[in-house]
Amino acid sequence: MAAGEDSGKNIAKWLIKVIELGCNGLEIEYRGGYKEITAIQGNFGFGIGQIKSRSRKAAALREELWSLRNRTKRIEVRGTVYKARVRAFESFGETAFHIDIR
Repeated sequence: MAAGEDSGKNIAKWLIKVIELGCNGLEIEYRGGYKEITAIQGNFGFGIGQIKSRSRKAAALREELWSLRNRTKRIEVRGTVYKARVRAFESFGETAFHIDIR
């Protein structure tokens, strides 16, 4: 599978999970060889997954997030349309991503 082959599906899978948990944000950040995926609700966050940082899946996710930064992605979950806005930021010398969901 090529790195971009799942483009559009990687982030959608995580956004759906976050929305179903009732959260309004998602962060993806490097920690100890993994991309840590955290659901955010207000000021509270909890881990919902991790992907080995050097895997094809992580590369595809990074590529997708990078292409969506400062843009809005629309996603429909159970008949409701949500808008997700991706923002890149620096975290301990690594690029991390924060996604606001409205």
